[in-house]
Amino acid sequence: MIKELRVCLIFFTAMLLFSSCRPFDTISSLTEDNQLSAKETCEIVYQALVDHDVETLIELFSKKANDACNLTKQINESFDFINGEIIEHGYILDGSGGETVESGTLVQKHNRSCIEEVKTDAGKVYNIYILSISVCEADSNALGVYLIVIQSNDDLDEIYKIGKNIDPYTGEIVDTLTW
Repeated sequence: MIKELRVCLIFFTAMLLFSSCRPFDTISSLTEDNQLSAKETCEIVYQALVDHDVETLIELFSKKANDACNLTKQINESFDFINGEIIEHGYILDGSGGETVESGTLVQKHNRSCIEEVKTDAGKVYNIYILSISVCEADSNALGVYLIVIQSNDDLDEIYKIGKNIDPYTGEIVDTLTW
């Protein structure tokens, strides 16, 4: 009886391990070959804001967002919006905003990430939201960061936006901000 129970337990354990759609070691490589992960993007954005590095931030943005607005001006104004020098941050939340699969092919994937509790030497605290598209069959010019939103923790209505809102399904610039 105990031997049969062990065999059943081993069988069910093996079924759980081998029934996965993807091997465990490939889960971290699900992003497109030339795309940064959402967490890597957050880390680069954070360091660029600390260093006041306009060029690095511009390089992260999609061609569509870059063409639609004056990123240099917006980024420089964001440094003024942040009261003080950034000294630390809390958690990085690198969640997916969603994806669409059609006939077994990934046709759209977007990310909504957040750098929480970004603190400055002036005692201010901000959350920084980063919206990006890593797959968009409809428009390859939409790939990359399209919007960075800096929000004060003291006053949730106090926000600054860098970039333009892009519909992750169509790649088109839209007026409404959805997150």
